[in-house]
Amino acid sequence: MRTTILTSFILLLNLFASSQNSPTGTNDPHEIRFMTAKPYDLIRQQTLRSLPAWQNFTEQNGSWYVHFDEASCMPHRAYGSPLDIAGNNLEERALHFAEQKLPAFHIVTDELHSFGSIAKGKYSYVNFRQYHQNLEVLGSRYMVKFYGTRIVAFGSDIFPEIELSIVPEISVASAKNNAATGITNEIISIQADEQNFILPIVANGVYEYRLVYKILVKTIAGVNVPANYETLVDAHTGEVLSRINTVLHSHAEDAHGQPRKPCKPGCVHESAVVVSANVSGEVYENNPYETAVTTGMENIYITSGAVDYQADENGDLILPVNPASSGTIALQGPWSRVYTAGVTPSMNVTLLDGQNNFSINSISNIKERTAYRSVQKIHDFMKLWMPADFDGMDFQLPTNIDEAGDCNAFYDGVSINFLDIGNGCNATSLVADVCYHEYGHGINDNYYQSLGGNFDNGAMGEGYADFWAISCSNSPQLGIGFYTANMDPLRRYDLEPRVFPSDISGEVHNDGEIIMGAWWDTHLLMGSDWSITMPLFVETYAGMQAEAANGNEGVAFTDVLIDLLQADDNDGDITNGTPHGNEIVDAFYIHGITLISNAELTHTPVLFANTPDPIYFESTLDLQFPFTQYLQGVSCFYKLNDGAWITLPLVEETSNDYYAEIPSQPAGTIVAYYFGTYDINESISAVIPIGAQLTHANLPYYRLVGMEEIGIQDSDNNEFFGSWQLGVANDNASTGEWEEETPIGSYSTDPVTIVQTDTQHTPGGEFCFITGNANNTAAAVGTNDVDGGKTTLQTPTMNLTSYANPVISYWRWYTNSPVSGANPGQDYWQVRISNNNGSTWTYVENTTVSDASWRRNAFRVSDYVAPTAQVKMQFIASDSTHIGQNLDGGSLVEGALDDFILYDAIVTGVDEVQLSESSFEVFPNPAREKVSISVNNRNGGNAEVQLINSTGQTVFVKQIKTSSGWRSYALELPEVSEGIYTLKFISSEFIHDKKIYITK
Repeated sequence: MRTTILTSFILLLNLFASSQNSPTGTNDPHEIRFMTAKPYDLIRQQTLRSLPAWQNFTEQNGSWYVHFDEASCMPHRAYGSPLDIAGNNLEERALHFAEQKLPAFHIVTDELHSFGSIAKGKYSYVNFRQYHQNLEVLGSRYMVKFYGTRIVAFGSDIFPEIELSIVPEISVASAKNNAATGITNEIISIQADEQNFILPIVANGVYEYRLVYKILVKTIAGVNVPANYETLVDAHTGEVLSRINTVLHSHAEDAHGQPRKPCKPGCVHESAVVVSANVSGEVYENNPYETAVTTGMENIYITSGAVDYQADENGDLILPVNPASSGTIALQGPWSRVYTAGVTPSMNVTLLDGQNNFSINSISNIKERTAYRSVQKIHDFMKLWMPADFDGMDFQLPTNIDEAGDCNAFYDGVSINFLDIGNGCNATSLVADVCYHEYGHGINDNYYQSLGGNFDNGAMGEGYADFWAISCSNSPQLGIGFYTANMDPLRRYDLEPRVFPSDISGEVHNDGEIIMGAWWDTHLLMGSDWSITMPLFVETYAGMQAEAANGNEGVAFTDVLIDLLQADDNDGDITNGTPHGNEIVDAFYIHGITLISNAELTHTPVLFANTPDPIYFESTLDLQFPFTQYLQGVSCFYKLNDGAWITLPLVEETSNDYYAEIPSQPAGTIVAYYFGTYDINESISAVIPIGAQLTHANLPYYRLVGMEEIGIQDSDNNEFFGSWQLGVANDNASTGEWEEETPIGSYSTDPVTIVQTDTQHTPGGEFCFITGNANNTAAAVGTNDVDGGKTTLQTPTMNLTSYANPVISYWRWYTNSPVSGANPGQDYWQVRISNNNGSTWTYVENTTVSDASWRRNAFRVSDYVAPTAQVKMQFIASDSTHIGQNLDGGSLVEGALDDFILYDAIVTGVDEVQLSESSFEVFPNPAREKVSISVNNRNGGNAEVQLINSTGQTVFVKQIKTSSGWRSYALELPEVSEGIYTLKFISSEFIHDKKIYITK
């Protein structure tokens, strides 16, 4: 394991940015976060993609992919093939896009306030904030990304259903007092913003909205280290919801508050005799373990006649002054002014005719000179790559040396600060890439401000400050020279990688290593060429991924990957690949950052099968770049009756069409199956039906082999079993009890957010069993849903003793996680069976997976209970009643049941199949190392098995001795290449062959 020691470079940024004050990078004990880092939930994402809102969008607009905000159910980031939208400018096109293409998501355009159209590189961005009742909604952003005038991505972190009082119930004074409660640092001042804000917070799986005060508590932590806490206090309850270190913004002013007016190289203020000069000093180019060198002091000023004359990169300058003019050399230039104890080293000089050579060694120490030089280097490196119009760091940044304390360096929004030697650490001003790192915080801060945004995420801040340092030094090791006892770096990116989410700790330096590591490995895989890496970084930078709050690193890191792939793209269409797409995907995968699977499998269920026929499984995969880079394979998972699940790899028969088969099965068999893709993490995704692979699983597909219908209850014209019971003695739901009616649909806002079904299942029918009807479709979504407990639907007693192999199937609808519903995916749908009139029960279903569609279950009664004359079943929908706890009864739960059918096996077909001379089956197919053949060689005897490749060449021959009748024989397959073969069985009675796919 890597033993990287983290320092406490303090990042003091805008809202939600984090800062640590310990040399080991421990968590700030005063910090309060309202989010916890976690990866996307693949099942929730797949469920949201399957809803009509997104399905309709993709049907109309082609190949588009999406990552949803799982609490708001809004598309956080979507991207795909370019779309044309009419408009006079990009801002107008962005609004038209919301209105014309995203009506199902109810983006409240009247609440959107633009904060600018930004053209950066090949892409342009239009960004909006949401203001509800004229109050800014924190964390809100509607973004549309353009390639030219075509839309290639958008994000809707907008909240369409905000409900709260905007009148505070506590005073500003109370809010200030609460904001400071628990802070043990010395408090310098407490300031309140004049305006209130709205803060969305996830509670029970959905957003709640809080009116908040924004309070800045300025403190001193430890020895002279500022810790200024941006604190959000609930304006109704006084609760502190968030407390994160933050600072004031930087300004382009000198230490006295006056803008400087330097004369840059080549400028002449007046006609004068030319005087030449060079200013030099001794510095450490990288760290104090190297030999100090004498170098020209880049960009340094010589002041004469109240004019600052600027040296070039070698410390040379020409001054248009008369010989013998007086001047002053101070350790300052256009990008830095060095202070020690508030004083800038300086000396007076006389500017003589000809060449003047000045050394500043006598008036300054090597810590001051090294820090000054390091700021010049990182500023000039940054200007080399950043957009030409970015001037956010083109000011004289105060550079403070030997601040009180040790083992630290920090950026506080108005200066960079370096502590002196002590406690096992060198003076941090002596380490160049420590200076680069602190300056990198300033780049992050000011660049986001120039875009109208806030660099909020602490892990992103530390990772990107490291990026600036490492790209400038061109080394994967940062901070060599920090320690006095050894040359260990603070962090290094050439050893064991940090991986999301397993290495997330909540400490920003540690978590920042994940995203920085992804960038470093991208750089390596693209050939270690900064001329490739830096333009991609700068293009990606403009996406403002770091607006994600602390604790939302998974979203931020994934957004970086999306924007990086689009930055690499060369035609505006990410779906057809990018020049370095494979390398980028591979590098981010090393650190656990992948795009959630947007693979889509489709399958047309086959409900029944005949006994002589093999069972075929077929599915179609819709997948394009970049998701193809994560695909390992497609599989079918099946089981026979109550047997174990078997994984059956599918073969790509034609482009994106996959198949496999198993032998024919006896009458009375139930084949349960589902499909899924495996990614390179060995994770299963794109499962259909959704959630079929979970412990408390959703229903798979079912195929019934050789069965005939005995009787049906369809709530319309067929009631084979008699009267059903709507409720049992211990039911306690307050609303939403079972009833038998024509269903009236319930919707959150429109039919794309359906909760209760609006259709029954029987073809041509009208009625079904439902958990409570609303009075009309205009009723609120939660009207008469299951609340406060459980409701039970019970069958009559069924006598199943006269049937050979009774099978029951039914169609059901169940949802517990609709759009806007609390506690998504937490409440249970349960089905159970009894063979003693309800004295004891056995579960048939016990799931929390929501599926707002009609789904069929089928099972052999004997797999659960012995068929008796006293069989009955129950269907239970429930809503939690843990009031005041996580599951407090706020869920939206609806269920429905229709077409309850009893089947029995057709037994006559089994013997016919087994006695057929033409029966010859191969299993599994596809196969890898082994295969079984099943054959009815009536008289037995010697036989031969041949394996023939696609060119007709026999590549394998095996002699076997067969017994009479239907038998199975196992064969070891030879080492052959992957492909389609013919497996031929030759006996004295017949010759059979079968196509088989051999995979590796």
